[in-house]
Amino acid sequence: MRIQPIVVAICLALSSHGCVAKLTPAGAEVNRARDLAFVAQNCEFLGEVMATEDGAWGHNLKDREGALNRIRNQVAQMGGDVFLITDESSGGFAWHFVADAFNCEGAERIAVGDSSEIQRGVLSR
Repeated sequence: MRIQPIVVAICLALSSHGCVAKLTPAGAEVNRARDLAFVAQNCEFLGEVMATEDGAWGHNLKDREGALNRIRNQVAQMGGDVFLITDESSGGFAWHFVADAFNCEGAERIAVGDSSEIQRGVLSR
């Protein structure tokens, strides 16, 4: 029967949709920087990370969230606590991010202590 492989393919596609990469406990502590000058002055550059998340039926916000979770987890594995997105793209079935990873010990404290930094959106979860 030729219909069986088609049914299996459809079931696999449906079951894979919505599987978002989960944050590790360390990844949940990683912040997103929005100001290059802030990280350049306060942080140590660790390297570049990349992540892609795709869904079976086109890109959506869960795929975007999954890709950002992957970025956060990678930054945490490198010993970092902040990332800055350098490239973001979406299309077809995927979201793709490239980011720079930083170790900014005390950066959140710096941002919290200076309300002008918070207003400019220096760090966010």
